[in-house]
Amino acid sequence: MTPPKRTRAEEVANYARLGAPDTEIAAMIGVSPQTLVRHHGPALRQGRAQRKLKLRQKQTEVALEGNVTMLIWLGKQELGQRDSLTTLPIDLKQMNPEQLKRLVAGDDPVQVLASPKGPTA
Repeated sequence: MTPPKRTRAEEVANYARLGAPDTEIAAMIGVSPQTLVRHHGPALRQGRAQRKLKLRQKQTEVALEGNVTMLIWLGKQELGQRDSLTTLPIDLKQMNPEQLKRLVAGDDPVQVLASPKGPTA
């Protein structure tokens, strides 16, 4: 018994799943890129969606295996996390006791440094 023949749409979806651009897929099946999109748009979208899903699955797998870089990247992409860009050189000797208390308590360093340097009332 011979295996069932793949349809042209299945072939297009498979190429799209592999990441091939429209021009390459069109050349493989012998049509222009415009004809490819016009006649096989749904198959292209389906194949590319499947590719994206597989990539997301692999990224999640790698992250959950402990890859810190991937954990950070996914946190930024999916959870809206971001790097803090506030890095201030702080000379603790120049700060008054109230400023030091606020800094230790977790107050925003920018606001702490903007407060008066003299003793507070």
